[in-house]
Amino acid sequence: MLANYEIYCDENWLTHRVQMERTIGSDVKTLSLGVESRGVWRNAAREIRQIHGCDDIDLAVTPATNTLPIRRLNLQIGSSESVIAAWVKFPDLTLQPLSQRYTRLTKDTYRYESNNGFSAEIVVDDLGLVVTYPGGWERIGSL
Repeated sequence: MLANYEIYCDENWLTHRVQMERTIGSDVKTLSLGVESRGVWRNAAREIRQIHGCDDIDLAVTPATNTLPIRRLNLQIGSSESVIAAWVKFPDLTLQPLSQRYTRLTKDTYRYESNNGFSAEIVVDDLGLVVTYPGGWERIGSL
């Protein structure tokens, strides 16, 4: 499977537009999302009511999207906060709301917990970009 995506945020790390494409052999699926006012998500002109009120996008195929709430929340060490993300499941590109909790453990480590029972400790760099994520994901380069 090949997944390509672009996420556009404002200066406060709020998602405004998401473009995704996944390819499996000759099967290609795309999804384009826009966020008009806070929490109103659209695909083309159609409002997507099941993710109304979601703060962030969370692509199941990459932990890179964890950077968005980490940067936006700007938690102090020992603090935690909950968000609701628009979770895009792969390979079908279906959407559903996913409650998540971020707790800042150290300067560069966060505990991520979701209401589907998953938790992980995420390591980030000085910019809040994900460096390592349990289960085999590790950033191998940076600018």
